[in-house]
Amino acid sequence: MSINKTSSLSVSVQEQVLVDLARWIARAQQYSASHPSCAALAHETYEAVSRALGEGAPVEYTITRDDASVGGVPSVHPTVRTRIAPFLHARGARLLRFTTGVSKAELSTFVDLLLPLPPKIAEGGGLANIARERGVSRVEIEEIAGAVTDEERHAHRRREELKRFFADASEAVIAGRPTAVDPETVAELLARPEIAAGIVEEAARGGLAEGAASLALLARRHPARKHAGDEATRDVLAAMSPEAKARTLLGFPALIGELRGALAWAFAAFGEKDLARFVFPALRANAGEPAAVLYALSLLLPRSAPRMAVLRRVALHLYDLPDDEATRVLGDLGRPTPDFDSFRAEREVLGDAARRALSSRAPLLALRGPAPGRPDAPIAAGHGRMLADLVGASAGSSEFSALCDRLPAAAKVLAEQGDLDATLGILRGLGGVGGEGEAAAVAAIDTIVPPEAIPSLLPALDAAVTDADERALAELGALARCIARKSAAAACVHAEETDNRKMRLLLLEGLASAGPAVVPLVRARLKSPKSDVVRSFVQLTGRAGGVPRDLMGVARHPDEKVRAEILRTLRLMAPDEVTLDIVIGYVNDPSPDVRPGARAMLRGENVVVGGAAVPRLERLARDEKLEDDVRRAALEVLGRGAIDDAAEALYRFMQPDGLLESSAVTSLRDVAAKALRDSPSEAGRRLFARGLRASVRRVRKACERAERGE
Repeated sequence: MSINKTSSLSVSVQEQVLVDLARWIARAQQYSASHPSCAALAHETYEAVSRALGEGAPVEYTITRDDASVGGVPSVHPTVRTRIAPFLHARGARLLRFTTGVSKAELSTFVDLLLPLPPKIAEGGGLANIARERGVSRVEIEEIAGAVTDEERHAHRRREELKRFFADASEAVIAGRPTAVDPETVAELLARPEIAAGIVEEAARGGLAEGAASLALLARRHPARKHAGDEATRDVLAAMSPEAKARTLLGFPALIGELRGALAWAFAAFGEKDLARFVFPALRANAGEPAAVLYALSLLLPRSAPRMAVLRRVALHLYDLPDDEATRVLGDLGRPTPDFDSFRAEREVLGDAARRALSSRAPLLALRGPAPGRPDAPIAAGHGRMLADLVGASAGSSEFSALCDRLPAAAKVLAEQGDLDATLGILRGLGGVGGEGEAAAVAAIDTIVPPEAIPSLLPALDAAVTDADERALAELGALARCIARKSAAAACVHAEETDNRKMRLLLLEGLASAGPAVVPLVRARLKSPKSDVVRSFVQLTGRAGGVPRDLMGVARHPDEKVRAEILRTLRLMAPDEVTLDIVIGYVNDPSPDVRPGARAMLRGENVVVGGAAVPRLERLARDEKLEDDVRRAALEVLGRGAIDDAAEALYRFMQPDGLLESSAVTSLRDVAAKALRDSPSEAGRRLFARGLRASVRRVRKACERAERGE
């Protein structure tokens, strides 16, 4: 649900664009960017881009192999670091930029052009070239210089060579012409099933069955290893696209002679389960007239028992059909079988399964009724996935408000039946709704899950998150964020107590969008004995709009990972006097993950010098065990301090400690003189003038060099 997912920090708004884009791409890889099931995700991504552009255009991301940064600030979201950044980097993107006026249609086109595998994108001339050809002008891509490595160029050339080899060999085999074939090239082709499957589909578009059969014949004549040719060919066939599988199976009866024998030999290596996966796409595409599919299967498996076993396996796939296709396919397969049908037994096996699958969906359709109230039919247990899909698919329909009116009553029935999976399914579906239907979805969630029920729901949600796949996790995440905003206190308690890291991250993301109101709740959790919990709540402090003072109590935490997280969080916060106090404490930190970052922040321009920091900075500047650049940074920070104490510390530093001094001390005295010259404090100007008239020669000369700009 797009219920204000972002925090008050602009970087979080920009980061949300990549999170939503990752979710959209994950769904589009199953269907397409413009598929109805992607509509809600497309809308959320468009809204996120619009919000980010509203804060400042253009929105620009620097892409690396395992991260994406905005304005030099690395992302903190795991989805960006583990999914979208590697995905874009693999496709050669170095920089991604959204400019004002980008439309939802343009975003959809952009997502579609990202879906092919990197070699295919490279063949098209790269992302930037393809985007220009597709008319994408407001999503700009800068590619990695030399993104295509020599190794990748060699792989592309070799693929083209294998493609030409197969086209020539296949043509000769189909025509029955004798031809010399290199067995090693055949072995190389079979050893790379995904590439071989793509080559067969590209080189044999006019007759996929002939192409697959010719590959099988080549493997049979020139086996790479004894008894391995059929297994290698099986792997290639299994790697084909669903459409190619359907066309290969339907073309099998037309084959004759050696070609038919070779393809049958390859199919013989399939087990029941794998053959069912091969048959299912053909049956799905020809549900209205399945006789051709059943005939081809009967030629592959002449004996009835193995054929029926495969069809029973095929029947299991009928329960996984998407909602927009299920009614048609199941209705066609479930029609009564005529007595004279040649494949009556096979049709009855499929028909029984189709009717059962359709029956299991029928009660769900009753929820579309316009009148609120109790559903007429009970909802069968274990249909959380389908309920979530139903709600999501209904979000764009005119009946969605009516569905939301009816869902609380349906949830009540499910609660009475003890069907927690189905209840979560409804809530997951509602949690993923955005756009025009969002208000109705929020109202339905408020009715189904009142605040007092949240503490008892969170453990069930935790358990569901543990075993969730990527798609379910996105839905559960939207629900967890919604729950966190409804009851921040319960979400904080559960996030502290749970050992489920995924659940904690989902809750913290929801709490972050609630803003500064949750900071007092978060501050109390920073005292947790669990280091990983403290780290999570430190990060949340920054995302929810906390201030550096909120982190002061945990700044000396014994776990170096916590201290490193505090330092990262401080970079996202507006600096104040406490920021510098914490950073100074980390300058000599024993951890190699903390110390360099603290020193880098000390050298930064954006610091606020308070009275408590002055003596600590002076001690750093005088510490001869420290590197000169750290001592120099301490002096420069004192020079930016607007308080008189800072200027006085600089003047004290300039005074010599003895007759003999090293060149490093002289150099640091010059740094102190320049810092005193540029000091914004009243005392700074007065003390620098005194230094120019000082009786101590070293002080006077340092000030004179500073005045001349040396």
